[in-house]
Formats: sequence, structure tokens, C-alpha cells
Amino acid sequence: MNYYYLSGISHIPHFRQIQKKVPDLIAVSLSSDVAKYFLHEQCFQPLLKDTDFLLKKIPVNILESSARNFINHSSISSFIFNERLIDLNGVYFAKTLVKYGVSTIIYADDVSVTNFYKFAKIRHLSVWMWFSWLKNFIKYKFMPIRWYETHDGIYLGVSKFFLVQSGISVRKYPDQYGWNPFFRGGVSVEKKSENQSGKVVIALGYSIFDDSKFFNPNQRYSIYRDIIETLPNVFVKYHPQSTIKNEFPNVRELQRTEVIEAYADQIYVVISDYSLSLINISQLGIKTISILDMLEVTDQEKYAFWKEYLSLSGTNIFFPKNMGHLIEICMKGSNE
Repeated sequence: MNYYYLSGISHIPHFRQIQKKVPDLIAVSLSSDVAKYFLHEQCFQPLLKDTDFLLKKIPVNILESSARNFINHSSISSFIFNERLIDLNGVYFAKTLVKYGVSTIIYADDVSVTNFYKFAKIRHLSVWMWFSWLKNFIKYKFMPIRWYETHDGIYLGVSKFFLVQSGISVRKYPDQYGWNPFFRGGVSVEKKSENQSGKVVIALGYSIFDDSKFFNPNQRYSIYRDIIETLPNVFVKYHPQSTIKNEFPNVRELQRTEVIEAYADQIYVVISDYSLSLINISQLGIKTISILDMLEVTDQEKYAFWKEYLSLSGTNIFFPKNMGHLIEICMKGSNE
């Protein structure tokens, strides 16, 4: 049996899409939120006892006993996970499976994201972050964790080298393990940029007013408001994990629990600031626009990082300088 590890509910929509290509795929998780979502579904298998799901922090002895129980009650052909940052429980669980004899543990490496992981600079680490590192270093039995700077923050994680040394297979995702139909190497999708009657989608993340690391979110709201008042057929799309009410009540919202890629055949253009959805959608040949160059930047280093990240991810994302330029791009009939 093939098992796909979900670190949180934000990964569920992608699992659903992969499941369409691999119907017998079983989701597993250490997250109580994921377990509640899949309640009564046969495609899910919890990795913890009900009482352990109530724990705020899972001790490593419970992770190890849960790994042994998983092995004893499952026929494991492969165990796939795709997070080596943030979710240290998942990394430790996978490493424990190797320790107890499971041979096919796969880290699916989405290089369009992980190529931008860098060791955090010492000057970016606070006293609290050093304390957190030490606490987790001891908790996970001296697993070589480090702080990494990523596309959206600084997080604790492990290196791919450590995973390989632990007996975990690292496979480029999806080139060598092409299950996800929405990334490069996936299924062919008809280009919709010529279909100007398609949806104009503003990708909002968790909230339009979420704090930004390098610009004022109120300015972002103002730009989106102008887009809504100017362009026809505008929709908004929140992150699947967002719980707030639609902040643009007069604008139609795409189904929140679906990933934006699920609407690829209906979309004409996607507009956002620095959402990963811009990368995923543009790789499908759909017109994508980032408003980064329309914002007053307060942190040039963060801005430069995101501009490079979006520009070098094998995509064709437009960066208009002003509203007139943005509208002109939207009204053009091609993605050139």
C-alpha cells in the first residue's frame, strides 16, 4: 500500500488531485485537523491514537511507538512525505520508519520551492530562535536541525543530505515521481489565455490584510479594489486553510477547499502579490500577474528575494508597473 503523509489540512486539496491518478493512495497524518477532515473516509489512516491527537506537543516516545504500530498494522509499499521544514514531527516519524526496517521512504522534493531554501543568516536569528533551536535539537534526539530562510519566512528543518544519510530516498518532484498533475511534467491542460471570457482570479492567501514582510497590506487592498471595479468576471480565491469571511462581499469566491489549479480550465488570468499559485498556474500556460512592482517596498532584500523567486521558477509572470499597465496586460489576447 502507498501512503502519503499530510502535515496539515492545507495539503489536502493537493492530495485529492493526486488521488485521482492513484485511487488506492492512503493519506496518513499526525495532525488532529487532518484526522477530523477525513473522519469516516476509507482513504485515511490516523498515525496516532485518539487520546494522543489531543496533545499539543507530541513527545518523541509517542512518535516512535506510533511508527512501530503503523508498521505492525500496515502493508507499506511506500511512504511519501514532502516537508523537511516546519513539520519536524513528520521528519522524525519518517526517520523512525527507516530505523524499524521500512525500506521505501520517499521525500518528494518540489525543487521549484526548495531550491530557494537557504541557511538563515546569524543576524536574522533572535535569542528566542536560538532557544527554540536548542529545545528542538534535544527533543528530537540531536537530529541536525537548522534555521532556513524560505520564500515566506524562517523555519527549522533538516537538509536533503541528512535525509539521504538516514536512508530516505530523495526524488525530484514531480519529474521522477510525477503524481501531481498540476506541476511541470503533469497532464497537458488547454491554455485559456485566449479565452477572455474566462475568470479573472485574485489569489488572496489567508486574508487580504495579512501582514506583509516588505509592503503595506492596505496598499494591496486598494490595488485589488481597483481591479475589481475595472475588470469583468472577477473572482477571489482564498487559501484552503483560511477561515475568514470573504473580505469582498460583492465579489464571487471560488470554492475555498479546492486548490486554485483545479479551476485551470476556467481561468483567464490570475493576479496576486507573491503567492505560490502564480508559479503553479503560470506553468499551465495561463496568464499570471504579480503586483509586486506596483507596491511601495519597505524591505528591499525581501522584495528582491521574491522577485527573483517568481522570475526564475520556469514561469512567465508579468510584473506591471502601474494599474494602466496591468489592465493592458489583462486585455491582451495572448500570454506573450
